[in-house]
Amino acid sequence: MDERDECGPVFGPMDWIEYVCKSKNLDPSSLDVGEVLIVTSINRIWSHLVEKLGLKCNNKWLYECNSRWGLHNGFVSGKKISLMYIGVGPGEAGVVEEVLALGKTRHILYIGYCGGVGSNVDIGDFIIVTGGVCEDGLSQHYIPHGIGLDVDKIHVDMLSRILEDMGLRYHRGRMWSLPAPFREHRWKLKEYHEKWSVLGVEMEVCSLLAVAKYYDIGFSSIQLVSDTVYPEHRIGFHEKRLEENISRLYSIVEKTVGFLTI
Repeated sequence: MDERDECGPVFGPMDWIEYVCKSKNLDPSSLDVGEVLIVTSINRIWSHLVEKLGLKCNNKWLYECNSRWGLHNGFVSGKKISLMYIGVGPGEAGVVEEVLALGKTRHILYIGYCGGVGSNVDIGDFIIVTGGVCEDGLSQHYIPHGIGLDVDKIHVDMLSRILEDMGLRYHRGRMWSLPAPFREHRWKLKEYHEKWSVLGVEMEVCSLLAVAKYYDIGFSSIQLVSDTVYPEHRIGFHEKRLEENISRLYSIVEKTVGFLTI
């Protein structure tokens, strides 16, 4: 065993891909993934995008297209995209890595829900993610502690122009990612909001951003505020304004993919 093998992981995404392909009688080189991977952990967002973007089942993938981790493919603004529905939590980034390991995908767009942080953030608002405060437990295995996790400004500015042109209310700020929704302490929310410009709390942003940086590909993220957690707590998963802005996501995706230079 050489020094590289001694230092590397004992099991990588390509090992799993080859194992599954063998069981399904697939050639790994035939796996069909897009230049842009759109990821969501919200079923309502996933079904909206499948319908409005006219995406089709991808049968050349490891998992069934209508199940968790399956892919739907299509062409949007002249680029091939894949849409993946993941479960909730930072560990789901491991499945996204299976797509990236094939070397065909150059950008991740992650769309999800977050709890709003700050008196100006309201249910149904969009938050354009500028970076993360990472307590998710996964990102640190890809990007060491002490190295900032920030979204490239060019992608933040791109999303800002799109939402502004559409006349939509949005904010720019960091996400606090942690895997414990019932441990969002008020003192932390206050400190992270004031010190680190955190505007939302959720589970997946840091892990997906870290994996994207590890593979040296682009990353951008829009979060929809489904509830507010600081300074006041209010649940709004079925409020009309949130539903209205979900219905606008397909147009945001079309414009975003169109702007990307890959």
